[in-house]
Amino acid sequence: MEIEAKYRATKPIEPADIEALDFSPYILGPRIEHELRDSLLDTPERELATRRYALRVRQDGEEIVLTLKAPAETEGGIHRRQEWEEPLAGSTPYDSATWPESIRFRLRELIGEKPLQEILRVRNHRRTWDVLREGRHVGELALDRGTIEADDAWLPLHEIEFELKGAAQQEEMDHVTRVLTANLPLEPEPQSKQQRGLALLEAQQPQRLEFDLP
Repeated sequence: MEIEAKYRATKPIEPADIEALDFSPYILGPRIEHELRDSLLDTPERELATRRYALRVRQDGEEIVLTLKAPAETEGGIHRRQEWEEPLAGSTPYDSATWPESIRFRLRELIGEKPLQEILRVRNHRRTWDVLREGRHVGELALDRGTIEADDAWLPLHEIEFELKGAAQQEEMDHVTRVLTANLPLEPEPQSKQQRGLALLEAQQPQRLEFDLP
């Protein structure tokens, strides 16, 4: 089960702004930089999206990961959903015949053997920090900045996510997110990246970034 809080930045936020916050009794681990390249896939009729599922191929450096996400329960900026994630090997990450059976089986239940195509792209410069308490891994904090792209249209992406890890409890998420929202220009983000991208795909209205990317 994936449990994460999503917040949209209303003004630019820098990594140092997060690292300056007092999360006591929690601490942040070292900052890690990621260049993420996501492709969101669906049938030509968007049957997965209609069922509120999301299928993603993510490249993070040399690592490629396939993720299938089930429909989310959303309350404000808190998102809860089941997900299945598997690493992909080789040079053909978009060949579904080579995908792990754990995800192929669930896709067959949803769409049969129908072909898949890329419907959206996300280009994202992500910074992450482990959130720790007395050596225990509580969650991962991420600062995202990039674009959500649909054909020739695009939207700015600038948000913070906090995802619970392991046996961490909801009250630990509540503490971390209270610190974030009390000190940074944030608003709850009830929509997933896929939902925002699909709305953009329907509108097909190019958007300009509100601030420069790093």
